[in-house]
Amino acid sequence: MHKQRIDGFNIQGSKVSESEPIECYYCGSDNIVGIEIIGASIEEPIIWECKHCNEHMLRFSRAKTERLLQGAPEIDITQEEWEEAWIKGPN
Repeated sequence: MHKQRIDGFNIQGSKVSESEPIECYYCGSDNIVGIEIIGASIEEPIIWECKHCNEHMLRFSRAKTERLLQGAPEIDITQEEWEEAWIKGPN
């Protein structure tokens, strides 16, 4: 069985919230942001991220999220490269 693209977000739970959650399901922080994926089928957040504990939460079901992610191009980047790019910002 091939790895699904949603697996890269390490989403722990299955709770779905189409609107931005009031607080993180894991730590209770209210610092939640929407994550948009370039090239996905919609131009709005696909998942939610807690900026306090960095956990990801579902906006849609796992199956729908995976379908939306399938429309986005794959980018070959390591976690370390991603974190470095995030810290340094755009070129």
